[in-house]
Order: sequence, then C-alpha cells, then structure tokens
Amino acid sequence: CKCLPAPWQLIEHRLFLCAPVFPKLAVKLDMLEFAASLFINLAPNEMAWAVMLTEFLST
Repeated sequence: CKCLPAPWQLIEHRLFLCAPVFPKLAVKLDMLEFAASLFINLAPNEMAWAVMLTEFLST
C-alpha cells in the first residue's frame, strides 16, 4: 500500500492545515475563499454579507 501522510491526504480533500506537522485543525479552502472575498468587499459596502453569501451559495 502506498499511503500518503495525513497532511497530504487533507490537502487532497481541499482542506487547509493550521500546522504543517501533526495537524489538529483543518479548514475547507472554500470557506477561506469565502472569507477572503467577504473581507475584500466588506468595508465600503454594508450589504457585503448578503452579496457574498448569495455569490458563494450560487457556485
């Protein structure tokens, strides 16, 4: 069996690791992309949350 280490397996499942060795917490890359888009549009727009949530759910 050609097994990969846990960090590689998590990355293959589109999870971002909070530690490169012995990860105890992982976050979905989709959620990180959503948070990045939200913070880019948040300051000048008070409807940013609704717009970003609609955009995120439509993809």
